[in-house]
Amino acid sequence: MAWETGLVPMVGVMRGGAPELVHRGMAVRVDSRGDVTAGDGDEQQLIHLRSAAKPFQALALVETGAADALGVSSEELALACGSHRGASEHVAVVTGFLERLGVPAEALVCGGVDHMCSGKHAAMIALSVFLGLPHEGYHQPSHGVQRTIAQHVAAEADLPPDDILDGIDGCGVPVFRMSAARVAHLYARLAAGSTPALARIRDAMLAHPDLVAGEGLFDTELMREAGGRIIAKMGADGVQAVAWWGAAGAAAQAVVLKLCAAGAVVYGTAAALLLRWGPEDIVPVRWAQRWLQVRNVRDEVV
Repeated sequence: MAWETGLVPMVGVMRGGAPELVHRGMAVRVDSRGDVTAGDGDEQQLIHLRSAAKPFQALALVETGAADALGVSSEELALACGSHRGASEHVAVVTGFLERLGVPAEALVCGGVDHMCSGKHAAMIALSVFLGLPHEGYHQPSHGVQRTIAQHVAAEADLPPDDILDGIDGCGVPVFRMSAARVAHLYARLAAGSTPALARIRDAMLAHPDLVAGEGLFDTELMREAGGRIIAKMGADGVQAVAWWGAAGAAAQAVVLKLCAAGAVVYGTAAALLLRWGPEDIVPVRWAQRWLQVRNVRDEVV
């Protein structure tokens, strides 16, 4: 199996003072120059980015000129990068975006404006409008929208487009797969604002952390707690990316985690990695420790 050598025992879950579970995974820290600066497991392990690809899927919207031509707002760009909880503010941004494009909500193949990926899908429809392509079938790998997105992601990753596409995501669009170290390098470059497009996407996410996830969710809460110096983005099925920048002249850093788990265990592991590898001056210890606690339905620490 491809997992045999790449993943190592990473995190144990305790209950009542005794071990209950051990989850395998891998994590890597890479700076904006592309240098691996820390890691557990094989940093060359190939992983599906899932929703962690969204900030880079949004590159096509910015780099083609579509965002400027269509007047895409900072809020709309942030939501295109987000995995939101379908709250009223999320639905309002997507609905307004589609109305301005003159496209009905039914065009979203993800299932509606309240779906967690609706911002990304609205952005893909916007790209089809800008390119003069029919929005019908925009989710298909052969559609010009998906080919354009793959070209922009591949160019940023310095890989051939055909080498990074591998399967279909849960929301119905093509999914990207590459080494964890390569993903971390992408996120470090995002944090550094290494290109004008990356800086614009980063700034939109930082300006609207509530649209990247939602109240009480890891990505939103971390970006708020860090005072605008950390970018955080989850991906389904155990993927989490966190990136930050330090003093002037210092390279930005990013950590990417892939865990054989989902949900709270992933966020707790990401918090632990931030305490271990992260920027000491901008990660509140008490905040991080809260994510290391396992709680029951009564909100009791168990």
